[in-house]
Amino acid sequence: MDAPVADLAVTPELRLPQPPLRSLVDDYLGCREPLADPGVHRGLLSSVVTVVVPFDEPLDVSWLSDPTSRDRLWAQASGLHTSPAEIQRDGLQFGIPSGLTTAGARHLPGTPKATLEEMAGSSHD
Repeated sequence: MDAPVADLAVTPELRLPQPPLRSLVDDYLGCREPLADPGVHRGLLSSVVTVVVPFDEPLDVSWLSDPTSRDRLWAQASGLHTSPAEIQRDGLQFGIPSGLTTAGARHLPGTPKATLEEMAGSSHD
């Protein structure tokens, strides 16, 4: 049974990973947050890498410095970028953002360190 978005409660759940993953993942936050009005979330510059995996629909994301970069993605890694990200929000945010350790960021598939410093690694799959 699907509840209307307005009836869903905000239920963030911050958790630590299981011991075998703690060298790669600092923490993760499960969230299911209804949004009353459409808007834009600004992902600011950071010294850590965050991986976001949405559950309900792909992220609608772009870079403030590149208006042609807007895309819909099923996963995104960002944080060590040089320009704010813009995530379009409408309806419900439902997914898991995870903070990676330095070792965890090094394990992102096909992503050399130089790329991490300027990237938003992403996945359409």
